Amino acid sequence: MDAGMAAERAKEADGHLRRLTLFGKLMIAHFIVPFLRALGWPQELIAVEWRRIDVAFFETLPRTPESCRFVIEAKRLGTGLAPARKQAEDYVAGLGVSRDVIVSDGFRYRLFDQEKGFAPLAYANLARLKQSSVTLFDRLRHVQGV
Repeated sequence: MDAGMAAERAKEADGHLRRLTLFGKLMIAHFIVPFLRALGWPQELIAVEWRRIDVAFFETLPRTPESCRFVIEAKRLGTGLAPARKQAEDYVAGLGVSRDVIVSDGFRYRLFDQEKGFAPLAYANLARLKQSSVTLFDRLRHVQGV
């Protein structure tokens, strides 16, 4: 492969990565954050791209690891959610606190329970809601003073 072709491929790869990054940011801004706002989370207790975490939710200000309630790792639409759990676990471990993690593509949300070794606890697909989704909604709902 000549240098010109290599440069063109690198440029294409960079453009693809930028589109994926933009898509992830749009998913967070237009689906994930509004969904959690609808569950009662005030804007000031939500941090996007905080300490490399896609979205972190806090019980109180200031935003510290100790006041973090849970984190969300955002994935591209259609990407499997379970494999991203490890990435979210690593982010929480970096905080030095034990917190539940959620992986989402904006429509599907899978909650992993840190008290049970990050075992799957609840799941909801907003496009195909089932009664079992209530468990997830109850865990994600913001209740002031909790």
